[in-house]
This record gives sequence, structure tokens and C-alpha cells, in this order.
Amino acid sequence: MRLSSLIVGTLLFSVAAHAEDARQRQAREELERQLKMMVGTPPTKIRVTFVGLDEPNIKVVEASFELDGSSLPSPPLSKLGDEGELPIFVGDIEPGEHVLVSKLVLENTASPVLVAEGGMKWPLQLNVKFNALPGIEVAYQIKPSQNPQATDAKQRFTMTAPHNLRMLAKLDDG
Repeated sequence: MRLSSLIVGTLLFSVAAHAEDARQRQAREELERQLKMMVGTPPTKIRVTFVGLDEPNIKVVEASFELDGSSLPSPPLSKLGDEGELPIFVGDIEPGEHVLVSKLVLENTASPVLVAEGGMKWPLQLNVKFNALPGIEVAYQIKPSQNPQATDAKQRFTMTAPHNLRMLAKLDDG
């Protein structure tokens, strides 16, 4: 008798737990529906820019940029050597996981007779995995930079990709 009442109690508790989960799910779906009505369904975007080096003897001699294995249009190499920010790609993407790959080859154009690193090349590669969310624009700045603490000449340059997020949706708070 005691065992059967324990089983009945367990069954009632499990039914109550499932009912609570259903209520939580229903509340979540209602909240998502209301938020979608307020916001709409804005696109998911990516913005990729390149920030040139401020080094007169260092030139970009090779460059490629890929998003999820597809090549992005690359500006002329002469423009990649300019100071300031240069747009690479702006466009819509699907929400979810993505991979941005940047490959550069930098070259010291100074004469090897005058400078020890003259004529030296530095291949750089950066792989960035990110999750794009609906209604958000993610902006990456591809930035090669000099590493003054590097004792090995092969590690003199590095590349980073700091990013910013911007909400594209406009809330109608009525």
C-alpha cells in the first residue's frame, strides 16, 4: 500500500512538472511573439573593413578574405596599404555560426643593404568564428599591426579583428 501511494505521488509530481514546463513554454512563445510584433524581422548583417598599417616601408603584397569558404571581393593591394579604414564587404547573412578568414602577406620594401629586414615577407592568417544573431550587425576590423616586443623577426607582425555589435531593429514601444 505504501509503495503504491509513493508511485501515485511520483506520477502526480511528474505531471505537475510537465504542466509547469508547458506553461513556461507558452509564456516564452507569447513573449517572443510580442517582441517580434514590436521589432519585426530585421536582417542579420556583417560589415568587414581593413585598417591599413602606418608603416612606410611595409606593403601588403597578397590579400584574401573569405566568409564561410566563399571569397569576398578584395580592394586593390595599393589601397590596402593606405592609412585608415577601407570597406571590404557589407551584406546580409543567415543567423548562425560563421567563419571569417583573412590572409595577408606583408613585405618590407626597404633595401636589404640598408635595413636588416629589407625584402623580408610576413605571411599572416586569422580565422574568426562567430555566431550571428537575427537583427544584429557584426562589424569586424581586420588590423595588421607591428609587434615591437617580438625578438624573432618572423613574429614582428600580427593581425587582429576587433568587432562591434549593433542592433538593427527599431523598437516600437508604443
